Amino acid sequence: MVEKEEPPALQPMLSLAAAAQLAYWAATKRENPDGDALNSVARIIAMHVKVFACASGKGCANPALLMLDELHDADFEGGGTTLTFRDGRPSITNICLHHADLGQAFAEVSAVYRPT
Repeated sequence: MVEKEEPPALQPMLSLAAAAQLAYWAATKRENPDGDALNSVARIIAMHVKVFACASGKGCANPALLMLDELHDADFEGGGTTLTFRDGRPSITNICLHHADLGQAFAEVSAVYRPT
């Protein structure tokens, strides 16, 4: 039996901020990271896993894929809760990723924070 992939709107989503906290803990085993650390982790995740902007209050029914050039032109704030553009465009909140991509996010973050 071949499994059919669900349309993006039906795939379970997780906030980027929550994914950043989970990935940081999984990689470092340290709790309570500062905001800068979580912003860095959010960037690592976003550069390797598709992230989406979800309309507030709509349960991410129509997620909009954030493109890599958008991510390069912006900074994460609030531990990955907000993407603020350097050129004055409106900030984006409600950033999320597919729950199925969480394993890849963990692997990417662990690769950066792995003890040497």
